[in-house]
Amino acid sequence: VHLLGKLHLIEVYDIRMVLEGLAAKLAVGNINHDVLEHLINEFKNNDVRKLLKADTSLHQIIIGSCNNVKLQEMLTNLGNLVQVFRTAGYRSATRSKSATVYHIKIVKALMNRDGGEAERLMREHIEKTKNEIINEFQSKTDNS
Repeated sequence: VHLLGKLHLIEVYDIRMVLEGLAAKLAVGNINHDVLEHLINEFKNNDVRKLLKADTSLHQIIIGSCNNVKLQEMLTNLGNLVQVFRTAGYRSATRSKSATVYHIKIVKALMNRDGGEAERLMREHIEKTKNEIINEFQSKTDNS
């Protein structure tokens, strides 16, 4: 990733971290418990395609359940920008496992109706993902 691409990635992930954390906080209590149970079960799967689908579903469910139209619009636009990185992340066993652990914790916080914890975990998850992506690209650049 050249400098401009790296800076763009950092900006997008920093904005997403704050906004999707807020969405997770706002979504608490708006998501059906059965939907959350289903997601937990999906994240226990080892099939990469199913994990990616569950990942995408979780983020979409949170965004769709925050009951804030402007926030939904902004996050949808940001989601389109990061989808390629989300897909690539499941090619890395380390990133895939790390994301899955966070996803399960986020779902449990939503199930417990703990908005503060759901927000904190979502922010932490996105920050960690951003740093992993930057490190991966830095390693590829260093090895070129």
